[in-house]
Amino acid sequence: TVNYGRIGTAGQTKTKDFPDNEKARMSYEKLIDEKTKKGYKELKEAEPPSPEEAKAAKAYAKKIAPFVKDILKDPDDIGNYAVFGDWLTEQGDERGEFVSLQIALENEGLKPDQRKKLASQEKKLLKKNARQWLGTLAPYLIDQKDFEASWRGPKGYEYKFARGFLDTISMQDFSLMFGHLLKNSTDCRTLRHLIIDQTPWVEEPVVIDGKSYGDESGIDTLVGAKFDNLRTFQLGEDDSNCHTQAGEGFTDIVKSMPRLENLTLMAHGVDTKKLFKMKMPNLKLLIVHHLTDYPIEILAKNKSMSKLETLKMNAHGLEPDDEDAYLRFEHIKAIGRSKNLGALKNLQLRGSDIGNPGIEEIIKSGLLGRLDVLDLQYGCVTDEGVDLLVEASEFSDLKSLNLNGNAITKAGVAKLKKSRVKFTATEQFNPETIDDEEREYLWFGDPE
Repeated sequence: TVNYGRIGTAGQTKTKDFPDNEKARMSYEKLIDEKTKKGYKELKEAEPPSPEEAKAAKAYAKKIAPFVKDILKDPDDIGNYAVFGDWLTEQGDERGEFVSLQIALENEGLKPDQRKKLASQEKKLLKKNARQWLGTLAPYLIDQKDFEASWRGPKGYEYKFARGFLDTISMQDFSLMFGHLLKNSTDCRTLRHLIIDQTPWVEEPVVIDGKSYGDESGIDTLVGAKFDNLRTFQLGEDDSNCHTQAGEGFTDIVKSMPRLENLTLMAHGVDTKKLFKMKMPNLKLLIVHHLTDYPIEILAKNKSMSKLETLKMNAHGLEPDDEDAYLRFEHIKAIGRSKNLGALKNLQLRGSDIGNPGIEEIIKSGLLGRLDVLDLQYGCVTDEGVDLLVEASEFSDLKSLNLNGNAITKAGVAKLKKSRVKFTATEQFNPETIDDEEREYLWFGDPE
């Protein structure tokens, strides 16, 4: 039976009959040979853990499951961790001592020599037992499996424990198999911080549990994971590159993060309409960069955003066929007049055309009086906008202002200096050409 078509699709199927197995095998090998000579590559099976490793991890997860359940009822209650540590000690498991040490190290009143001694004991226990405690994740977190050291550094994966549990995972390059293993581990449920710099560039599609993953799979192997205690999720390293990230399936993952507080997405393909509707009642920081669709009016109507303190958006450079900026006046109006964004203190809208009318709306809506930080880098604010700001009574309470890449003259910069508000206003465009067809400020800051 031969299936033709793109990886991941149903394709077309044809079946040929042969008088015996040998002739069928010969035909099969001939066809494979013909295809590989034409440049096709055989599908690779991602290497799963050994049966022994998988069995041991499953048994350990079952053993501690009741304690994990109690901890997840209130993950911030240190008492449940202490009970878990005591039980482990009774079982003769050194992880119990490790839990106790890490809890003790949280005491800010420790004297330096006490802290040094406890930290030394903590380090020794982790070195001795980390491989066992990490289970199927150990080949990646310890051995750096599937990571090729380069200019990016010698380590692809870094991790930290807290209160005896895997607390933080940071990786330069996401491995699809690692995502699959994390999803099926106990550590997934107790993990608090997950940082992914790069999504994979898959030269040859891989198969995991019968499902094929290719170049556009991104972090799809995390779909279905239960991140019960995750507080921070970051996809993307910084503002320097966005094409290495695939965020298409992210909204199917974030709905399993009920305690999420900090969300950073520097990726293409994020479904913002769906994302901005989602209930994230604990969210304090939201960063969404490199996109062309920002339905902020949906976010402004989201009643679960009452704790959001920081909102940062850096639009993608204007595409050749697009005429409208991706961050516009109606967006700042929706933010300023929202009844659900009252906690907002830090606002960044980079690559917008809100200009002077946007400044006026920020003042008129009362938003300026609530903000500590205002970042409008790469826009079309002129001296008129500066006048509006410095004349506003609330302006003096602002702790930081970024007007880099706008159209402010030296006279406007001088007025900002007199205000004594901390600001930056470099790389200014010519006010006479700021409204021309090119609107350079909408693509000048594009990080690609």
